[in-house]
Amino acid sequence: MIEEMGGYFEFEHYKKNAYHKNSIALNTGRNCLRYLIRAKKIQKIFLPDFVCEVVVEACRMENIEIHFYQVNRLFRPQNIEKIGNDDYIYVINYYGQLSNENILQMAKIFPNIIIDNAQAFFQKPVSGVDTIYTCRKFFGVTDGAYLYTDHEMDVRLEKDMSYQRMEYLLGRYECGANKFFEAYQDNEKRLSGQQIKRMSSLTENILKSIDYAVVSKIREDNYDVLEDNLGSFNMLQLRKASGPYMYPFMVKNGNALRKKLIARKIYIPVLWPNIVENCENQSDAYFMANNILPLPCDQRYTKENMIEMIEIIKGEMEEIE
Repeated sequence: MIEEMGGYFEFEHYKKNAYHKNSIALNTGRNCLRYLIRAKKIQKIFLPDFVCEVVVEACRMENIEIHFYQVNRLFRPQNIEKIGNDDYIYVINYYGQLSNENILQMAKIFPNIIIDNAQAFFQKPVSGVDTIYTCRKFFGVTDGAYLYTDHEMDVRLEKDMSYQRMEYLLGRYECGANKFFEAYQDNEKRLSGQQIKRMSSLTENILKSIDYAVVSKIREDNYDVLEDNLGSFNMLQLRKASGPYMYPFMVKNGNALRKKLIARKIYIPVLWPNIVENCENQSDAYFMANNILPLPCDQRYTKENMIEMIEIIKGEMEEIE
């Protein structure tokens, strides 16, 4: 029976399918990793040196042994020490630059591989390979991640609730990013302390409102405009990903250009600040963290917006040179 009838309306209920409907829907990507560590009883893991601090924190929270390997400027693992039969390797699919064929080849070399597709939401998982996706990098939701694995925990997880975390999303919608940036940062801090939970009902509902084919096409079209106009300046040789996350534009003096663009209200993040602090200055990870500019190409923007951004970038590059 319906629990409540009548009275004021709640948020609309949407009926479309989730994109990753055959996965385990959890609250955060880092908790997908923690779930895997528990479900597979992982004791030792190899992480890339070019990695977000929250991934390292997730492993530390589970008290497992951590080793690091290097990532080169082709976004591929290199200089990996011998991995034991029971050890796991965590591979990040940066900007969707690993194809499923690449992943299959890696899985033959490293049977215990975990793929982080946080930056490749629209890339389908490889069968039999543990794969993690996150929703907040692609859509306006406060939580949400998907996990594909053949191991499930024999425990009933609490469902997350996200209604109290919606302020920064609604505020940006009506007032712009600057006014609610602090609220956004507060939400990020709250998520860092979250236990492993199922995805919130509100986030599940919002994700069922999205026309994923349209979103993917807009991202691809915008990405093409950026590649056509900036590819000759880009130090990276890129493959076109499905529904790309962002356009990774790597140039010398990238950090100086980033500051110029932020002053022009083109907000380019550093992925990830912890690398600049912790890695050796001569490492590929340090160079990429400083000099890759992740340019927005998502569904909020048109081709005309891309052209406008390109003109600003080219103008600022001339000034820096």
